[in-house]
Amino acid sequence: EILVQAGNMNDKNNNNSLLSHLKLFENSPRQGILDSHPPSIESMNINPVGLYSLLYHCQEDASRSCTGCGNFVAAVITKPPETVLVLLPIFATNISGSGDSSGYNNNSQSYILLDSHPRPNQHAPHNPQHGSYALFHSDLSGLVGSLKEIFPVTELGPDVPEMMGMMYNSFDVYPFVLPG
Repeated sequence: EILVQAGNMNDKNNNNSLLSHLKLFENSPRQGILDSHPPSIESMNINPVGLYSLLYHCQEDASRSCTGCGNFVAAVITKPPETVLVLLPIFATNISGSGDSSGYNNNSQSYILLDSHPRPNQHAPHNPQHGSYALFHSDLSGLVGSLKEIFPVTELGPDVPEMMGMMYNSFDVYPFVLPG
């Protein structure tokens, strides 16, 4: 993990029209349910609508359907009252067309968590001294591990109906790409 804190962003040359070109994926928002399973490819079989699974499928969908896109899928994740942004590298199939989704555009690509404010009740690196931060991870499991610290599972006890527990642990993912 690498932590980068945001500084003063008063860049007068900022091109705001870039945001108008972002494209929301079809079938979005994607809705999921938090779980307490360790983040891994195996967790997709346990909870097909968990954080790991939904983010993995955002990458996979971008590699299949978005030729000429940039190197990342931007995914806004909301679980009221919290919202974060993650950047996921698009699988290499997007460039090579080989159909092999095991690689990425560039092996040095990171999974990036951008958070607008520190979280003082959590351990470093989620509580930087000066506000917002970007946290870089080498893989999806590391990113999902950090997300699970921000969005912990709410255990309501055995006498609470399952549907109520699902509601308290639901989240939305809004995946965007920048078409070429």
